[in-house]
Amino acid sequence: MGAQALPAIHELDDQQWSEDLGRCPGATFFHTGPWLAAVSQAFGTRVERMRFELGRGRWALLPLSIRPLARGLLPLAVAGETGSYGGLVAPEPLVDDEATACFDAVRTRFPNLQVVGNPFAPGPHLPWAATATGVQDESTHLLLVKPLPELRKGFSRGAKARGNKARKLGLTLAVRSDVDAVATFYPLYEDSVRRWGDKLTWPRSRGFFEGLLAHGAPDVHFLFAHEPSGDAVSALLLAGYGPVVHYLAGATRADHLEACPSNFLMEEALARAAAEGRQFFDFGASNGLAGVIQFKESFGATAAPYYSVSRRTMAGRAYFLLRAPVAKLSAWRTTAS
Repeated sequence: MGAQALPAIHELDDQQWSEDLGRCPGATFFHTGPWLAAVSQAFGTRVERMRFELGRGRWALLPLSIRPLARGLLPLAVAGETGSYGGLVAPEPLVDDEATACFDAVRTRFPNLQVVGNPFAPGPHLPWAATATGVQDESTHLLLVKPLPELRKGFSRGAKARGNKARKLGLTLAVRSDVDAVATFYPLYEDSVRRWGDKLTWPRSRGFFEGLLAHGAPDVHFLFAHEPSGDAVSALLLAGYGPVVHYLAGATRADHLEACPSNFLMEEALARAAAEGRQFFDFGASNGLAGVIQFKESFGATAAPYYSVSRRTMAGRAYFLLRAPVAKLSAWRTTAS
């Protein structure tokens, strides 16, 4: 197929976006209005919901988060803010020329573009892989959802033992999707952040979690593990969309790690996913952390690769080169405080 003309772009409102997104098999929670609204609220970005008209009744969608870098003089368009899944989704798989034409059309408006891949989208959705700067290999871990007794057959011996131990210690489950649940979760998260140290990929603010619940509940919800005294000692934040449940965040009090509450919660999350008729449980990216990968694989999850690319102008490359030491220092101060 020859080079394709640049497609027309229409920006959709919330309702039309939601309707069209529901027709795209590869769409994830990270393409939805609630996620985009929460990210925009937390980070001050502008959201654009783009629909590309490809001809012959074919079309594709791309949500973008526009960061106003250099006081708005150097906007960066991000498909996959915070490292979440981005990229094109469509009712039918796209061909290479269609995907390239869509992104070329975006770059006529936003020359600096960063796109994170999506392991759930069929077909080529990230062009320029051979020529783009900043190509990165990524991977998540996925588990095909089945009833929990069947899933447990694929758990490692250690995972089974830890789950059994948690139940014997009397941990109980609470499911919450109210914004006030963040007040229970955030102290657990802060405790975990101190323990993770420089292994933390990026610090999440309390407002970020509040925005997710405000815009995404009840599809976004917490699972809490409570000890017999009633104290919450561990939590998972999950989001369901279509056939997938995504793990968004988790935290456990350091003084309760021996009770294995994260294993207890993961089993509860998998049981709920099966009851809801979901197809996949998405554990999320591990950022190369061996212990995190081992935990996910102990439940039988397997790696699912994808990649991300960036295209930047000379001015864009210079901006990020100059900002890198400042960003590193800012992140260190945030995690040390």
